[in-house]
Amino acid sequence: MKSAGDGIDGVSTDEEKVVVRFWHHFGSSRKCAEKRAAKGTPHLKKEEDNNNVFRNPNELENRVRRLHKYLGRTTVDLPMTAANCPEILEVDAETVVKRLMFLFQAVPAFNGSKVSKHAALLVLEKEEVERRVNAVVALEEKKWVGGGVDKEYAKECAKERMGRNPSVLLLDSVTAQCNLEEKTVTHR
Repeated sequence: MKSAGDGIDGVSTDEEKVVVRFWHHFGSSRKCAEKRAAKGTPHLKKEEDNNNVFRNPNELENRVRRLHKYLGRTTVDLPMTAANCPEILEVDAETVVKRLMFLFQAVPAFNGSKVSKHAALLVLEKEEVERRVNAVVALEEKKWVGGGVDKEYAKECAKERMGRNPSVLLLDSVTAQCNLEEKTVTHR
């Protein structure tokens, strides 16, 4: 029998505390509620609709535990990160960790304390992050009026900008720059 002295909500292990915190955040998150309520197309069979991971509490807990095994000793607030971007629970834990490590390399000022606020970056593929980082640099280069672009200084400015706010990688202007570069490559 558990008592109030056993810790948060009657659990004592670090892993169980993370799961309890996850459920607190999950239950109060609009994004998670939308994922839980999401239905497939009307013509889908009931079994396929029941495969929604957000309607399977045991599977959700297993995914949180698996991510916690990788990220448990870091400064990443896993319950908050999952509540801010529940899509990461649909991705394999190893893939999420690889994407996180790549983000740490691509945006040096990006650290564990920024992950939960900018969790949407974890759903981007490595190539997409690279494209977006290059697009931010290109946008910084465009700020130079009259030519004479100092590319190294533009890269430093872009790194600083991404360090202050990593979500700049998700801005519409960056997406537009990526699309512009894609069209340029296509039409050459």
